[in-house]
Formats: sequence, structure tokens, C-alpha cells
Amino acid sequence: MTLRQRLTPADLLGRVVSASRTIAFAGIPVGAAVGGIIGDAVGLRPLYVGGGGLIVLVALVLATGPLWRSQTPQAPTGTS
Repeated sequence: MTLRQRLTPADLLGRVVSASRTIAFAGIPVGAAVGGIIGDAVGLRPLYVGGGGLIVLVALVLATGPLWRSQTPQAPTGTS
């Protein structure tokens, strides 16, 4: 079960997922435009190195942050 599924009421989960996908897909053309502008300004190699470094940084922040620590497995409820 994902964190989104645990935090969202069941009757609103479809709306939350669709809103999340809409925002993510809307970011694709924006990211392509920004990446093109940065690529023209500094070149592709620094763009890829910087993007890779940013991905590693975000992964480290998420892995050491409170969201990762809250992902402890929970025992099923209602069983005997």
C-alpha cells in the first residue's frame, strides 16, 4: 500500500490519483521547454550532469526524510 493510498480516504482516491497524473503530465512540456533553454545556454553534457546530480540529491533527501521512516510495515488489522 502506498503512502497516498494510506492517507487518502477511499472515496477520494480516484480523484487524488487523477489530479496527480494531470499535474505530472502537465509538467512534461514545461520541463522540455526549460530543458531546451538550459541546454542551449550551457550545453547538453552539463545539463545531463546537473540533472543527474539533482535526481541523486532528491533521492537522498527523500530516503533520509520523514516520509521514508514512516513506511514501516503494519500488521493487518481485523485478523485473529
